[in-house]
Amino acid sequence: MAGGLFKLQEHACDAQNHDYLVVSAEYEINSDTYVSNDNDHRALPFFDCSFTALRKENQFRAERITPRPVVAGPQTAMVVGPDGDEILTDKYGRIKVQFHWEQFAPPSDSSERMKRCWVRVSHSWAGKRWGTFFIPRIGQEVLVDFIEGDPDRPLVTGCVYNANTMPPYDLPANSALSTLKSNSTKGGGGFNEMRFDDTKGSEQLFFHAEKDHETWIKNDTLANVGNDRHLKVTGNEFIAVTGARHDAVTGDRNAKVDGNDSLNVSQKLQEKVGMDYAMDAGMNVHIKAGMNVVIEAGVSITLKAGGAFVVVGPASVAVSGTPILLNSGGSAGSGSGSSPTAPTAPKDADDGTKKLKS
Repeated sequence: MAGGLFKLQEHACDAQNHDYLVVSAEYEINSDTYVSNDNDHRALPFFDCSFTALRKENQFRAERITPRPVVAGPQTAMVVGPDGDEILTDKYGRIKVQFHWEQFAPPSDSSERMKRCWVRVSHSWAGKRWGTFFIPRIGQEVLVDFIEGDPDRPLVTGCVYNANTMPPYDLPANSALSTLKSNSTKGGGGFNEMRFDDTKGSEQLFFHAEKDHETWIKNDTLANVGNDRHLKVTGNEFIAVTGARHDAVTGDRNAKVDGNDSLNVSQKLQEKVGMDYAMDAGMNVHIKAGMNVVIEAGVSITLKAGGAFVVVGPASVAVSGTPILLNSGGSAGSGSGSSPTAPTAPKDADDGTKKLKS
């Protein structure tokens, strides 16, 4: 009978010879006294039994007959975490939530309040160490669905705004704006943002970095600007070019340096001016060459100091001075040369690993 044990022996397959537990049995008992004993009516078996058995060492479990509860659809919940924290997650990026229908208020003790299951978070893209990743933060309202309606398999599928957590911009006044905007943690007060303005005629792609903006490009950067480009640096600017640098300006080029301007050329420096070349120094001008200094003019060369001058023309040389001394002593000044300041090398940008924590 069901619940009994028996030992199977001498089975054709020796692997089946074991102790068994009968888990179910069906019996059939017949009486054939009313059946004629001719050849057309064979005697019915008096007793017939069929049963189901389980090997004795296997754990018996009763059949589950209670219907599995089913959640009819998605629900909203609030992201929760310890007091004073803004983000709570584990190594899988899961979070903890509290549903609006929970019967009791969360305990005042933070550790007791956190005794709830971790919930997976759906993302638009999820690969092996790549994809999109945004962790819902404590206090946000999230949308929770249940895989196949199973209440034991919740899944956060998105976030929703409410009266306490309003959208980033006033609506409907700014309905043409779409944005990806974060909030500095802990404490807020700052943000990083990528915003789209689709207003016809004044479209804009806006970037805001609360602190640093770093870009790491392994190959080329190409940019075409249809109109003007403005760059304003409040502090210092550092640029290092390992190869060659080419600048082509169709119009004017204007530069102003309030401090010192240093230029160090290891080989040749060549300048060509189509019309006039003017240089004005408030005090001294020094030109010093290791070998020769050649000055050539098509019409004349003038050297002037105070009231004295020398004019070299194509047909004559005019010298004026009071007095004019030739081989009468005196000494020539010496060019001091130049000592340009070396540039400071720029810092390397973050290659994506500088701020990662293990």
